[in-house]
Amino acid sequence: MARWWWAFGIALAVAGCGGGGGGGDAAGPAPVVQGLSIRAVQCNTPAMTEALTCVVTGSGLTSSLQIEAQDCTPFVEQAEATSSQRSYRCLPQSEGAKAVQVSAGGAVQARASAQVQPFPERGTSAVSCTPAFATSRLTCTARGDFARASSLQGESCGASSTQPFAGGIDLSCTPSQAGVLALVLTADGASYAIKVTAREEPGVVAISANGYISMAVKADGSLWVWGDQYQAFPYMNLDKPRQIGQGFSAVAVGQYYYAALKPDGSLWAWGPARTNATVPVQISPPGMVFTRIAIDSHLLAIQEGGTLWAMGLNDFGQLGDGTTQERTSLVQIGSGFAEVSAGRQHSFGVKTDGALWAWGTNAYGQFGDGTTLPSAVPKQVGTGYVSTVTAMFSPAYGVAADGNLYGWGASSWGALGLPDGAHPNPVLLTTGVREVATSASHTLAVKTDGGLWTWGFNNAGQVGDGTLNNTAVAVNVGTGFTKVAAGAFHSIALKTDGSVWTWGGNDRYQLGDGTTTPRAVPTQVWLR
Repeated sequence: MARWWWAFGIALAVAGCGGGGGGGDAAGPAPVVQGLSIRAVQCNTPAMTEALTCVVTGSGLTSSLQIEAQDCTPFVEQAEATSSQRSYRCLPQSEGAKAVQVSAGGAVQARASAQVQPFPERGTSAVSCTPAFATSRLTCTARGDFARASSLQGESCGASSTQPFAGGIDLSCTPSQAGVLALVLTADGASYAIKVTAREEPGVVAISANGYISMAVKADGSLWVWGDQYQAFPYMNLDKPRQIGQGFSAVAVGQYYYAALKPDGSLWAWGPARTNATVPVQISPPGMVFTRIAIDSHLLAIQEGGTLWAMGLNDFGQLGDGTTQERTSLVQIGSGFAEVSAGRQHSFGVKTDGALWAWGTNAYGQFGDGTTLPSAVPKQVGTGYVSTVTAMFSPAYGVAADGNLYGWGASSWGALGLPDGAHPNPVLLTTGVREVATSASHTLAVKTDGGLWTWGFNNAGQVGDGTLNNTAVAVNVGTGFTKVAAGAFHSIALKTDGSVWTWGGNDRYQLGDGTTTPRAVPTQVWLR
C-alpha cells in the first residue's frame, strides 16, 4: 500500500559530509565526523496508516546516526544495515509535510522532507469503534455498505480479525501504543481511513480476593469489584468488574467484610457483616494514618509508627486483646508491627525486628510453634521474617528476610506443598520468594524474578497449569508478576505492567470475564 516517490516529494540538504538534493534548507556548516559521508536521505510518501520510512545512503554510516521527524514516533532502525545504507521507520501522528533530520557527532548532518497523505474519509459514518486502550483489543463495527468489510489494519494496530453478524461485521485489532491511531478499513476493494484515539489505561496497583469475590485498585485510585460473595449483598452476580469507589490506594477482601485505605492513610470499611454499609465508610478517627490492613472475619490495621489495631469477630481470640468479645470499633493490640495477616479464627503479625507473632486458635498447628495451644494475645513464634500469609483455617506461610519461603499447619490436596497431614513446625519450601497468597486448598507464590509458581487443589483449574490435576509440587505458570491473591477456587495475579490476570473456578463470575466458564490458565481481565 505504500507509495515510494524517489524523484518527487523529497528534499535533502547535506552539510559538511557530502552530496545533496534539491529543495531543502541548508543545514549550515556542521562538524566533520571522521569517515562519515551522507549522499542522500530518501523518504517515502506514506498514508496516515503506514510507516514513514527513510533510507540514508553514503559511506561510514554507523548505528550512532540519529534520525527524527516532526510529529512522528521515534525512528526504529531496520535490519540489514550496512556502512553504506541504513533504513529507519517511524509512525506518523498527523498528516502533512514532515521535516526529517539526520544527526551525528552532536550536529545535524542532513535534512529531508516527506509528505504524509490522508486517505479519503467519505462514507465511514456507518462504522463505529469502541473506546480503545493501548495494548487491549479495539473493535470497530461496520454496517450498511460496509457490512462486507474484509479487514481493519494499521501500522499501530496489528493482529486483525473479523466476526460477521446479522447486518454487519465486527473488525478487531490490538493497538500497540496510545495516541491517535490511523487505521484502514478495506471494503469491496476500496480503502477508507478511520481515526481512533487509544488511551493509556491506568494500571492496577492492588488486588485482593476471598471466597468467590475479587477487588482491585487502579493507579488512578478507582476501586473495582467482581464476583459473588455467597449471594450476600451488596455484591451478587457481578459478571464483570464494576467500579464502586474512588480515591483509594489499597484494599482487603474478607468474609462478608471489606476494608480499604486512602492515600491519606484513612481506613474505610463496608459489607453486610459488622458495618452494614453498602459503600465504603470511614471508620478511623480523623488524623489517624494507617499503612497496612488485613481482613477475614476480623480486621487488622497497622497505624503509622507500628501500632496494631483490630475489630470484628473474636470468638477464638483472633483480635488479640485477651478476650473473646466481638469489637465493633477499633481496639489497640500492640506496637512495633510492620506486616499483618488474618485467617478466619487466627492472626499473624511481623514486627519491625522480624519477629513473628501469632494469636487466636491453633487447632491445626497454624502458629508453627510445634503445639496446638491457642492464645488470645500475640505470642512470639518465630524470627527473621518480613511477611506472612495465612488461609481461612490453615495452612500458613512466612517469607524470611532472605526470600526463603516456609510453610506450616495442616495440608490437604497438597495445599502446603508438602504431604497431606499436620506440619506444626516451619518447613523450608522454596527460595527467592517475594510474595505469597493462599486459600484453604491452593497456593500462589511470586519469586523475585517475577516468576509465578502455584500448587495445591486444582478441581477448577485454580493452579493455572492447564490441567485439573492436584499437585503438591510447585509449577511455573507465568512470568512478569508482582502480586497475587487467592479466592476459594480461583486465583488472581497482577503483572508489572499493571494488568490483572484471573483463572480457576468461574461459576459465580469470580474471574470477571463476563462468563461462567472456568479457565485453567491465567487469562487477562479488563477493568473498565
